[in-house]
Amino acid sequence: MTCCSSSCKRSLLSSTIALKAQMAVTGLILYGFVVMHMVGNLKAFGGEINGVPMLDIYARYLREMGEHLFGHGGVLWGVRIVLLLSLLLHVEAAVKLKSRNLESKPIKYRIFDYRASTVAARTMLVGGVFLFFFVIFHILHFTT
Repeated sequence: MTCCSSSCKRSLLSSTIALKAQMAVTGLILYGFVVMHMVGNLKAFGGEINGVPMLDIYARYLREMGEHLFGHGGVLWGVRIVLLLSLLLHVEAAVKLKSRNLESKPIKYRIFDYRASTVAARTMLVGGVFLFFFVIFHILHFTT
């Protein structure tokens, strides 16, 4: 049986599997940014080239990258938009999945087997909230 109606397609896009895929893809985008951001910032320890710090050269490259197509700093704004959309979609999926989880079993288990999940999985929400506030602090620290 094929799914041709718009309501069927809508239900597929809002399914639990689709939401988990959405979280995975947006999580990979956010993780990739954190890794690339860290690697870029390691240039602060790279010394100088012709008297110019490597971090300054890297910062200039980021602003001028794709300048002939998108204008000065255009690629950076594109990356910022992708990151913001990824963050919003990631949080949206997390909230929907958590609410579905709570609705599916409103009565908690009497005994919870913590061996069935990892510490990372159990503390994901706390880590996400901490990371969110750190990012806000980090942005404000370097832009104000």
